[in-house]
Amino acid sequence: MKGNRKKIAAGILAVAMLMTSILPGINLVYAEDHPAAAAGVSVEESQTGKATETESLAGGFGGLMEDSREVPEAAVERSAAEATGLREEDTEKIDLKIARLTENGLQELPEVWYTQQQVDSVVDLDVSGNTYSVDAPYLLIRVPKTDKITDLRFVDSQAGTTERYEDGEYNYVKYTYPRITGGTHYSYQYFFKFDGNHARNDDSIEVKAGLYQSDGTPIQETTHKYVVRTIGFALWSVHGNSGLINSEKKATENGHRYVVTGYVEQMGDAKTAPNTIPKTNVFSAIYPDKIEGVNESVGMEIPKNIKVVYTFPEDEPGMRADSVGVHGAGKHTKNIHDNKVEILLENVNFNKIGSPADWTNGRQAVGANIRLAPGAVSVNKDIPITIDYYKNVDENGNGGEYVGRRIETFYFKPVPYSQNGRFSYGKHSHADHYIGEEFVYIYSPEYHYLDGKIYKGAYRMNERGIPLRIRAVNVNNGSSYENRYSGGETTEIKAVYSRLDSAGVYFKSTTITTYATDEQNPYNAEHRQAVIDAINNGNTKLYGIDKAGTEHLIQEHVKYDTPVLIEDKHGNYEEIVVKFEKPIVLDNAGIQLRERVCCQRKK
Repeated sequence: MKGNRKKIAAGILAVAMLMTSILPGINLVYAEDHPAAAAGVSVEESQTGKATETESLAGGFGGLMEDSREVPEAAVERSAAEATGLREEDTEKIDLKIARLTENGLQELPEVWYTQQQVDSVVDLDVSGNTYSVDAPYLLIRVPKTDKITDLRFVDSQAGTTERYEDGEYNYVKYTYPRITGGTHYSYQYFFKFDGNHARNDDSIEVKAGLYQSDGTPIQETTHKYVVRTIGFALWSVHGNSGLINSEKKATENGHRYVVTGYVEQMGDAKTAPNTIPKTNVFSAIYPDKIEGVNESVGMEIPKNIKVVYTFPEDEPGMRADSVGVHGAGKHTKNIHDNKVEILLENVNFNKIGSPADWTNGRQAVGANIRLAPGAVSVNKDIPITIDYYKNVDENGNGGEYVGRRIETFYFKPVPYSQNGRFSYGKHSHADHYIGEEFVYIYSPEYHYLDGKIYKGAYRMNERGIPLRIRAVNVNNGSSYENRYSGGETTEIKAVYSRLDSAGVYFKSTTITTYATDEQNPYNAEHRQAVIDAINNGNTKLYGIDKAGTEHLIQEHVKYDTPVLIEDKHGNYEEIVVKFEKPIVLDNAGIQLRERVCCQRKK
């Protein structure tokens, strides 16, 4: 009869079974995937075979217990038989274990658990023996009090009283019963998570459960060890936002190798010419790895501080950083020490899901970048920049644990100097800007015509005139890589012509200006002033050219950046020309006519 009752109870419990998360490292299942499993329960079965009312733990996790004799026992420490009140032949009639609930019933509880994963355990007490009886016993579960775990929860008992308390070292739940006898089966779930802010890989805690007589004499005790597992970090680096000319980029096991242009004065030089390598950035980042298919924080470790160390070869003093940037982190410190750059990222927060960059796996990343301002560096040689990462360093950047390394390697391929210069000339319109009185930069819709007037958005252009630019430009590379801003091939300008491209259009005005082609050129101010003086000090003249090619003087002594009104409404001129008394020399500079034209009204 007793065996039949057991089979019936087991069948009922099996139907009521709800799935919890399965073993770490396989496919993790969470309460949000199975909402009905979010209630922790206690199952209490007396000798009569009737279970008490199920206890619900709001926000908990787990499912109904199932009676199972196939689950291997957890580690058990037994007291002496005489201390329990059992006869010698009854000493194996109490089974106390810490196990795990699965859809297949009670199973052995794993040791290893990820941070932020719901740890679901059950203390299972099974009493058998026709003559066994203990008055006022209690079941005590003891969990260490530590910041390594969070969200600790216990279920209540219906069969007895439930008492929760703590001391300086442990959290306790105590279930006290009037009596337990053979045929009693009690199962109580408890839950917690390892906190990724404090728990570190291979940290552990031990939970103890025990059945005691009313005076505290142990009847049976068992323990279970829980070990923390974190998933580690992924590292990333790349060079970019750069003026370097890459001829080859190849991914390596832990970084990249770049073949870039290295400018030498002549073939055979061992190093690049000074100040010839454009500034470039080397970016790096660290972010938590993840368990495939899990879009939560499971397995995440949140270190206190991260340190990133860039190291340059000591024998390449020309390869150094001149500035440092930080990304995705708050408070930080940066230090540049000759061939090392140390960046301390304080109190980083990886506990965020998103896609801050397409190279991450969806996790929040923090990182840094250094800007290289290379001097003379070796050609035909690999120059590695190593990037080392450390976690949990102190506020001074000391100590901590090594995470890993990335290496970004540069190989400068020599390109010898060859002097060259070029001249260009062209006319440009202003489709979307420069329509104000003095070529003010204004965004505006397209041109349109209405009632004999031309508009650019709300601006009437008949009076202003439609702006055009005629540019004559010189660009050269100096006399050597080291002297690239002077001694180069210049251009002499004697006159600048501008022809109308459409019938029915006339010249309204023109203005002469100049500009530099390279803002880094230290001689820009000198070159600009030379152009201004040539225009203002010589007798610069403006002519209109009619259909027959005859030149008509419009104005002499034209001044720099001063509009000259033409207002050729009758369309006498098909072309205008500005002539300089002495040729203007352009050296990495340009000269331009800022024209305004308009349409003639039909007669």
